[in-house]
Amino acid sequence: MKGIPNFIRWVGGLLFFAWIVWQVTFPSFAWNQKLTLVVQTPSGEVTGSSVSAVRVRMGPNLLMDFPSIGVEFVGEAAFVEISPGRYLFALVSNGQGWASDTFAPVSIERSFTGRMGRIERSLADPPKDIPRDRWPMLVTFDDVSKPESVVEVDPEDLAAVFGEGVRLQAVTLEITEEEVTEGRVEGVSG
Repeated sequence: MKGIPNFIRWVGGLLFFAWIVWQVTFPSFAWNQKLTLVVQTPSGEVTGSSVSAVRVRMGPNLLMDFPSIGVEFVGEAAFVEISPGRYLFALVSNGQGWASDTFAPVSIERSFTGRMGRIERSLADPPKDIPRDRWPMLVTFDDVSKPESVVEVDPEDLAAVFGEGVRLQAVTLEITEEEVTEGRVEGVSG
């Protein structure tokens, strides 16, 4: 009976050590990111943004030398009202790579975990421009209450859809502690 408490302590210590090794070998990262659209209109500059959450989990991959990576992305489209009742939406379905491309560009010297650590430390950084080749898809709706009226918008030619003098000035990303944006898109289409 006297050996059972020592055995439990030993097993508990072993499990704790295994957990520490797992955390070091297969870290996870999480951050919230704010996507902002800046559009110049004849009436002046307008902006719109949304905050989404990114969770990256690493785990063992038994078939390859590299760990498997799972990415969870939660968020809704950022949008800006260009003129009364006319909106430009930025779809965020490909947003999980924005932070690494914007705040920790790929280089030979950086490991994946180094890039993710840099993203987590980017809270103090000002918003940065997302690289042009990583911009989200932009859309608008002929009738915002009818999803089937969606129209893709060329980011280089907003004037073709919204009229003369309308142009996309910037698409920026910021690592933030703000809460994930929810329900704003439904409020526009509702």
